[in-house]
Amino acid sequence: SEKLNVPMISFACKPLKRNYLKILKKYNLQKNEVIAIGDQFLTDIKGANKIGIKNILLTPIVPKDFAITKINRLIEKKIFKKLAKNKILKEGEYYE
Repeated sequence: SEKLNVPMISFACKPLKRNYLKILKKYNLQKNEVIAIGDQFLTDIKGANKIGIKNILLTPIVPKDFAITKINRLIEKKIFKKLAKNKILKEGEYYE
């Protein structure tokens, strides 16, 4: 965010709706003016979807996850497998 000179919030306690609303209010933004970018489907993407914010799911870049994140990653793996099987979402592909 520094290189692009855009605001960024980390550790926003996602997927709680109230924190997304606080961020929108803090920066006086509408939902259609922001995008959530994250590497966790169960927190980043789910939270953004709950409130109606467009989002981008990235491949994780950290070498080591927190304990709770490791649990989420196991659950996400099962979800992604099911989504791929049903041809809804496939890892590495772009969707609008």
